[in-house]
Amino acid sequence: MTRISRPGLAAAACAAAALVAASPASANNLIYSIFVSSEHLLTKDVAVPFAEELRERTHGEIDFEVVSGGALAGARETLKAVEDGTVDAGYIIDIYTPSALPQTALLSDLSLLIDNSVVASAAMTQTVLLDCQECRESFEKHNVTPLGFVSTSVYALQCARPVATLADVQGLKVRATGAWAALMSELGATPVNIPTSELFEGLQRGAIDCSVGPVSHLPSYSLYEVVTDINEMPIGAYAGGLPLDMRKSVWDGLSDEQRAIVYDLAPKYVAAGALGYNRVNQEAIDQSRTQGIAWHPEAADIVAVYDAYKEKVLAETIAKGEADGSIKDARALVEIYSANLEKWTEIIARIGDTDAAALEQALREEVYSKLR
Repeated sequence: MTRISRPGLAAAACAAAALVAASPASANNLIYSIFVSSEHLLTKDVAVPFAEELRERTHGEIDFEVVSGGALAGARETLKAVEDGTVDAGYIIDIYTPSALPQTALLSDLSLLIDNSVVASAAMTQTVLLDCQECRESFEKHNVTPLGFVSTSVYALQCARPVATLADVQGLKVRATGAWAALMSELGATPVNIPTSELFEGLQRGAIDCSVGPVSHLPSYSLYEVVTDINEMPIGAYAGGLPLDMRKSVWDGLSDEQRAIVYDLAPKYVAAGALGYNRVNQEAIDQSRTQGIAWHPEAADIVAVYDAYKEKVLAETIAKGEADGSIKDARALVEIYSANLEKWTEIIARIGDTDAAALEQALREEVYSKLR
């Protein structure tokens, strides 16, 4: 747990304050909950420095205590914890609560369309904050004001045997969930749903032949000893993670000046999260090469099946959304997000995906300056 200058108040006073809707005067007693560890990049590079800088810029008027490791709320419970005031902000994952956040959960079904996580972070942030009122209404219904999304790094197929061509993938047992499980079936593999904590044993004992995930899984789950081959084709990323948000009743109590400070800081930490994921992933890639893991280039036959399947996913996602009565216009929502992916692909092609200052400025100009 990382503590950020929390004023010393009696426990009874803290408990009483938690029951009162926040105002500018009480915004210096706030809790941010994140279910990943204190060493995770979203804690170290986003939550903690964001809280520190926000406290400094507001002269202590907005003061968060960052509690990591799921000590207050797990991944599935964070939305509810923010909603009921147990915490005042937190790292929210939409796919764990799809009925509460149907619009962004639907967009998460389009994970396979992502081949650049920096693009995806910016596109999802713009879609929700600027272009999708019903997305914001769903968050606000659960007492959440969204402030910035961060995508994971792109996924890759990591195996205990060669995976150079489509024929190599046929019949393999692959740990994959969600959109990636369906993709593996399309490629002729058999998806297996096991927790990431069992990856090492599964690969070592042959219960699975491969796993789909970011290459940073190699150090996270000690897989360097059991993964021998990786196919370098990017196969999507999850862009529905919301590390920057605030309980709406707290947000509503802030002054215009305080909200302007939050909006000024948010693009910096969306950029920090997106580039942080890429940095950690690249470190794992570099280490994998020193460990002797073979990297196979994109195979034309795999790419062909994958590209055709992405078109199928797009149509199926629209149909799924149109069947969901809680989504007003699924086709328009998907089209907006797809257009934003294209827009940010062009922007990132121009500014690159390694320059934090350039990404921060682009986010400020294209999104956050329009929120004031």
